[in-house]
Amino acid sequence: MGLFDWFSRRTAEQTPTTSNTATLAPFTRLVIDGSVQAQLIESTESCISSDDGDTASLCWHDLDTLYVSGNRESAFVEDGNIISLFPSNFIGSIEQKCGSNGQVMDDGTGMVIRARSCTIRTSQLPKITVRAGSLHVQGFAGQAIDYCVAGNGNIRHDGADTAIAKLKVCGSGDVLVGLHGRGPGITASEVQQLYARIFGSGDIRVCGRAKTADISLIGSGSIHLGDCPVAEAKVSLSGSGDIRLNATDSVSGTLIGGGQLALMQEPRERQLTIRGCVVYVINREGTA
Repeated sequence: MGLFDWFSRRTAEQTPTTSNTATLAPFTRLVIDGSVQAQLIESTESCISSDDGDTASLCWHDLDTLYVSGNRESAFVEDGNIISLFPSNFIGSIEQKCGSNGQVMDDGTGMVIRARSCTIRTSQLPKITVRAGSLHVQGFAGQAIDYCVAGNGNIRHDGADTAIAKLKVCGSGDVLVGLHGRGPGITASEVQQLYARIFGSGDIRVCGRAKTADISLIGSGSIHLGDCPVAEAKVSLSGSGDIRLNATDSVSGTLIGGGQLALMQEPRERQLTIRGCVVYVINREGTA
């Protein structure tokens, strides 16, 4: 029996015909850690569901934290040799792509392993950390969002209804957020405070409006606020990364290294200490 046949049999044995759903205990923090594609949806329910596996293998609680992933690995052996190690609870499906000879080799050539997927429903938006995998947030309205990618994962939240947004990447992951503000402000949709932090080569992109922005980038990553006008911005850049900023009133901070700061418009006031970095204003044609 070839490796693909062995994979197929294992997957068929573990894949249910209907979705599995489990009720969740209350949690204030969510950690995604593994090759899993997760959705977080605002709901009066508190549960997790998966179409491609037992939810018990996807999540567990530790005090007020919900962990979604799992660390159990399956060893796939051919003729007494370990071919590969995969976390069995991460596997959602295996797709066969035949080569030119119409065969899938026993070494696994031509196989595409799909990550598992799940949907989490809860009424309150937790503090979120994604180490690996992806999370798509839908809904939620509150005073603050606190998102951290600690690794190569990614977080996406369209239409975040909040007063304070804290976004952080440590590693090579991505955060993409569309903001809608709450509370008093210059406009009804203005976020009061936006914090964006990168340590590494990750990427943060934000659209919307914010009253103030506090931006810090250490490394070679990218922070893109060109589609998020802010009144006041504080900037700290160290390394070869790049920041795109749309500030109307003031920009202040320190820039060190080989990075660059691109301004969508000239603010009324600049107070920048620059050591090696490049600062320029983008004109209507999108060039310096």
